[in-house]
Amino acid sequence: MSHRWPLRLAGTGNVPQSVRLPERTGVEWGEPERRESIEPQAGVVGGWRSFGYVVRVKESGKVDLGEVRLPFWDPSTGHYQEAKAALGTIDVTAKLPAIDPATKQPVDAPAPDPFAALPSPRAALGAYTSPSATALDGRALWFLLAAPPLFVGTVSAGARAARKAKARRALAKSTPATLAQVALQEARKAEANGDVGALAASLTRAIHFAVEGATGLRSRGVLVADLPAELEQRGLSAELGEEIAGALAACEAVRFDPSGEARTRQDLAARVRALVAELGRRKAA
Repeated sequence: MSHRWPLRLAGTGNVPQSVRLPERTGVEWGEPERRESIEPQAGVVGGWRSFGYVVRVKESGKVDLGEVRLPFWDPSTGHYQEAKAALGTIDVTAKLPAIDPATKQPVDAPAPDPFAALPSPRAALGAYTSPSATALDGRALWFLLAAPPLFVGTVSAGARAARKAKARRALAKSTPATLAQVALQEARKAEANGDVGALAASLTRAIHFAVEGATGLRSRGVLVADLPAELEQRGLSAELGEEIAGALAACEAVRFDPSGEARTRQDLAARVRALVAELGRRKAA
């Protein structure tokens, strides 16, 4: 509980600006409310200064507030004197503490004991037994924290790998060597169906793709007569260049004269497959 306690100093000379209050357990002094009336009186400065204190008492029962002491110089005696004033005692009746609605605890409740959670002292020596771990303790907690970013990283890495693999497959399907093999497969189907025109066209495409894969030359825009010289400049032998030019000329002849013998068409297909295999062993510069 709290009480207002006045204290008044009067005299001449330099009236003190503050006083030293007694220290008591369970007694708390607030900041004083000052009032004063000091002025010259018959050539001497004097007057009074009062201090109004709010004292808060934290204990019940009879509480002695102690004594205020103020040393001062007495010019009449030429010595220091000491003024004393007993503050007296008060009777404090016990009162139930107010309850804080937020914490549901008494407002003046003492601070919780920091050692309350410690185990009781052991009466005998023995092996240390660690407390049982909770479900979210130690490695389990770190695993739960790291799992989401690891999962996202794994999914992202897998998606990137899938996209790269798909791009490599698409690139492999579009390479000249692959397209030459596709043309040979189409030639087999055309030969089985007796479609001479489609057979000749497929064999021609297979030769051009194989030449592009081996030398980088797109031979469709080169005359058959000039093709051996072009291929020789790109590293192929003159004999292989003449063989390629002859195979292309034979494909043109079969295409525009489909009435030839089946044996001739079979020989031409085998001849083109051998050329494609030979060119497939060479790498474009």
